[in-house]
Amino acid sequence: MAVVAPFRGIRYNPDKIENLEEVVTPPYDVINEEEGASFLDRNPYSMIQLDLRNTSQEAGSEEGRYQDARSRFDQWQDD
Repeated sequence: MAVVAPFRGIRYNPDKIENLEEVVTPPYDVINEEEGASFLDRNPYSMIQLDLRNTSQEAGSEEGRYQDARSRFDQWQDD
C-alpha cells in the first residue's frame, strides 16, 4: 500500500510578486517558441524559468537540467 505523507506548501512572496499572472504560465509543451521567450523575459521568478529554460541546450546534460532547476528553485526560496 502506498504511504501518503503531508507536505508543507510553498507560496510566492507577496512582497516580490504582486500579481500571480506574472509568474504562472501554461505548460512549456503547449506554448510556441515566441511565447516561451516572452514568458522567460516577463519575470525571473516565473515557473517557466524552471521548465522551459531546462529544456533548452543551455541546460546541457539530462541530469544537469534537473540540477539547474533545483538550484534555481532553491535560490528563489533563499531570496
